[in-house]
Amino acid sequence: MRLTLRNAALFAIGLLLICWPALDGDWVWDDAAWTTQISHLTKGSHGLITMWTSATALQQYFPVTGTSFWLDKHLWGTWTTPYHVENVLLHACSAALLGFMLSRLQVSGAWIAATLFAFHPVMIESIAWITERKNVLSLALSLGSIVCFGHYCRLWQHQEITRPPIWWVASFILGVAALLAKITAFVIIPALSLMIWWRVDTTNRRLGYLRSLIPLTLAAITFGGLTLWLEEHHVGADPNLFTHSPANHLLLASRIACFYAMKLILPVGLMAMYPKWDIQPTLWWQWLWPFLLVTGFVVCWKYRSRLARGSIVLTAIYFAALLPVSGILPVYGMTYSYVADRWCYTSSVPALVGVAWILSTRLSTITLRFTTAIVVLLFGFLGWQRAHDFTGLKDYWERALQKNPLSWLACQELGQLHQASGETDKALEYAKKAASLAPEVAQLHFNLATTLLLQQQHDEALLALLKAEELDPSLGGLYASFGQVWLHKNDLTLAKQYLEQELSRQPDHADALNNLGVIHLNQGRPDLALPLFQKLAAQTTAKAAVFTNIATAELALNHIPEALNAYERAMSLGNPSIELLNDYAWFLATIDESSGRDPAKALKLAQQAVQQVSKARPEVLRTLAAAQAALGDFTSATNTAKQALESAKKLNADLTAANIESDLRQFAQQKALYR
Repeated sequence: MRLTLRNAALFAIGLLLICWPALDGDWVWDDAAWTTQISHLTKGSHGLITMWTSATALQQYFPVTGTSFWLDKHLWGTWTTPYHVENVLLHACSAALLGFMLSRLQVSGAWIAATLFAFHPVMIESIAWITERKNVLSLALSLGSIVCFGHYCRLWQHQEITRPPIWWVASFILGVAALLAKITAFVIIPALSLMIWWRVDTTNRRLGYLRSLIPLTLAAITFGGLTLWLEEHHVGADPNLFTHSPANHLLLASRIACFYAMKLILPVGLMAMYPKWDIQPTLWWQWLWPFLLVTGFVVCWKYRSRLARGSIVLTAIYFAALLPVSGILPVYGMTYSYVADRWCYTSSVPALVGVAWILSTRLSTITLRFTTAIVVLLFGFLGWQRAHDFTGLKDYWERALQKNPLSWLACQELGQLHQASGETDKALEYAKKAASLAPEVAQLHFNLATTLLLQQQHDEALLALLKAEELDPSLGGLYASFGQVWLHKNDLTLAKQYLEQELSRQPDHADALNNLGVIHLNQGRPDLALPLFQKLAAQTTAKAAVFTNIATAELALNHIPEALNAYERAMSLGNPSIELLNDYAWFLATIDESSGRDPAKALKLAQQAVQQVSKARPEVLRTLAAAQAALGDFTSATNTAKQALESAKKLNADLTAANIESDLRQFAQQKALYR
């Protein structure tokens, strides 16, 4: 045990150095879904209860992982360094448990295997990526469960002795916890079954120990079925992703198994998003992958008398662990790539144990130590390089695209990041590239249309939307975007038709509710617009513009107190826009006195709006003039109105100019502008 603790500490120190570039890194892809975007679950005990009682509270029903993030939120807030350090410590713990278990099983090269697993660069994705707490936590619990079960049935002792049931209870609890951290812990069942076959001599004892695995097996089947259902119906995995022929399935599964084996032997070219293969049975060279596997099995069978039973166990566990990510089951991430470093985290254990066993039985002690030292140094350097991929979201996708220029997902994500930061040209560039890299993906054409709409390129956006509709007419938000296009093209009838179609599919779609309400306002039907705006305001993501629209509708219905309340709600959200300041100031300056006219507040808001505009805007200056007139300062009101009139004429805003000329006549008669 002392050796185990010492090696765990050494593993942790080494991993902290290797992962140093990522330790203070920001959130990356999918991290928000487990941290910042579930603030309603991490605030208090109610959220923690929800994680355990609702299957859809998190992306997947992994409440043990969710609980770890709940604790992190209360301990560290959004400071990411402790999250990274915890992942490192969990992985170091797994490596130490692996070494302890193998040494008790008297496997040659036990601690060599643990060292290879601890520092292998392929593991960096699971360690340095906060979201992959699922992996490192689940494996640590899984190995703990296996060690406890080993104590229960004495896998490392052949004599018959009394079995303390407390070890079975501990194994079961840790096993269930591992399943609830990530379902990949199901590998505990085949691993223990094979270890029992390997280490236990008599049939009766084997059957007895196998029967003791039944409760955990039932738990694995239950949670596994739930995970598959959630993957398809909640996460978004396409059930038709692998509607291949048996030949395609064989080629894909064998290539995946060979790919991971080669990456574990030669860990170069590691990346966040590997190119997605084109599986074609007509290409002869693709049959090399199943040929390699079959050849390996034949060789093992031919020389089975020379090979230890343990080698068969390791091979079987490797393929069992890879089964869920071999193309047989729908996995959401396989939409982008058939392979990922994180998916071989668990299966790497038996593979690396096999490598360590071969090295330890073929090399002298001095040569083995020298080779291990060189390999660890090389692994450390490659892992340190890989850790740089997890310093922040933008760096993550830029490095992903640099390593895989054909990654349409990286282009999509970079486009959205540039759009959020106001770099519209770069956003459009990436959106176009993403759509060109995967022209069969409807979402990419929809994203391109959204970017084009933000740049007011409505004709190009319409073409992109038509392409998206051709590929997937059920795409969420598609008809709302069509409605937005036709709204900008002033075809209110067609816009209304599309928006109503979107709301028939998604009654709470925000853009559809807002734009249809705007159309009703423009058509003089505030009574139809108001319920739509109010429904939108009830959503937690409602913005100030929604309450401004409510105020406009209430005002049109002559509901002055309700309009005033809506403006106050909009202002309470903070950072008011120029439009909000201008509209509210106009309202306060022009409503009737008995309804709460407030010229002083109107003047303050109007002055704030004027200060925010970079160029003179006639509508803002007109509001300032109205506020000045409401305070009885007609000289200032006249001068301001003249500036507004001059600006309107320069902009050829004839209607605005006519309204300002009418205002000037009012000011000349010492009259303020009242409704």
